[in-house]
Amino acid sequence: MFITIFIIGCSNTKHSINEIKQLIKKEKYDLAISKLDLLISKDSTKSILFEYRRDAFFSLGNYDLAIKDALRTINCGDSTSLNYNKLGDIIFKTGRTDVAVNAFLLAISKDATNYIAYYNLGVCYYELGQFDNAIAYLKEGLKNNPKPVDIYILLSSVYNSNSHYDLALEAINKCLDIDSLNHFAWYQKALISYNLKDYISAIKYHTKAISIYSNDSEYYLKRGMCYYNLKEYNKALDDYNLALYNDNENKLVYLSKAYTYKKMGNDSLAVINYKMYTLSDSTNTGYYEFE
Repeated sequence: MFITIFIIGCSNTKHSINEIKQLIKKEKYDLAISKLDLLISKDSTKSILFEYRRDAFFSLGNYDLAIKDALRTINCGDSTSLNYNKLGDIIFKTGRTDVAVNAFLLAISKDATNYIAYYNLGVCYYELGQFDNAIAYLKEGLKNNPKPVDIYILLSSVYNSNSHYDLALEAINKCLDIDSLNHFAWYQKALISYNLKDYISAIKYHTKAISIYSNDSEYYLKRGMCYYNLKEYNKALDDYNLALYNDNENKLVYLSKAYTYKKMGNDSLAVINYKMYTLSDSTNTGYYEFE
């Protein structure tokens, strides 16, 4: 009798979990959480229940509760590399990058071939300005990654930020050897060329990125800035307008237009565009310097 009841109980739990998976797939996170709350109240030893609730909370942006359930998933015995990696992802979303590092290091300690954890460590150390650490972990991540496009892009960005432009170009070219239609990789190559003051090449690479994906405001903005530095002001303005067409919230475009109109001797339009820029909360973080 006990065995029959036990089997029925397991069957019901499995049915409930399948139902919850479908709810999460349909983005009905609140309903999934309600059902998980009920199941957990009956049995708080199943890590998979906390895992699904963790993911539901994460999708809702409730990171504090997601972190609690991520820890419960691990404490219930499911202390896998993937679960530590997920914990790090959630902590990173809260802005506690230094704490996220610890979770990703634990992920690697559980599985030294977890290239996603190496990539995440690269992201964290890059954000923390620890470029040498970022490079070291990204290089480790390359060893077990079957298609390391993202790692090459990030590695190139780190080298570019650290003014190692030759290494940045080497990394991004390896990425493009793997995926020649990766528009963000062409954009990254354009940024490197810009920093080298090779504006003609930068325009060529921005144009290549746009030919693959034409809806990114930043691609037009940065190409326009290349034209600005070549003193081709009308072409710069054309690109700035295309940038606004793709994203009218990109306020840095107004600053670029203000610079350009000032160079063209049109002070009234320069003032209007500068006022549009100052009405926003934009900063110059990560922004090109004009010559």
